Amino acid sequence: MKTFKLGEIELKNISCSDCLLSIGFEVESIPDSFLATIQKSIEDEKIALEWHKKHWSDKPVIIDFHTLCVDFSPEKPMAYRLQTTFHDAEDESLEGCGSAYVDLSAYNDYMKNIISDFLFNKFFK
Repeated sequence: MKTFKLGEIELKNISCSDCLLSIGFEVESIPDSFLATIQKSIEDEKIALEWHKKHWSDKPVIIDFHTLCVDFSPEKPMAYRLQTTFHDAEDESLEGCGSAYVDLSAYNDYMKNIISDFLFNKFFK
C-alpha cells in the first residue's frame, strides 16, 4: 500500500465512490453506418417526451448537434454514447436529446491518450 505525504498529513488509499467521468466531444461528421442508430435514439426520445401531452409534427426533426460522450468508470469498461440534440420542425419548444451506445472499443487506447492529454493540459499544467 502506497502512502503519500502532504506536509504533515499522511494519506493512503485514494478512492472514488460511484465515480463516473464523462468526456464529451463535438461531432463534426457522422458516417452513414450510424444513421439508423441515431434515428432510433431520436424516435425513442420523442416517445419518452410525449408525457406532457404535446405532439411532435410529422416533419423530420431538426438536428441541432451531435456529441460523442466517452464514459469512464472503475467498475465498467469504457463506453461510448452518441447523443443527438434535436427539436421539432414546427414547434421549437419540443426538444430532446437521443442517446445510443456505439461500439468504438477498437479506439480505446487512442481515446485514453487524447483524454488524458486533454485533462492534464486543462487542469494540471
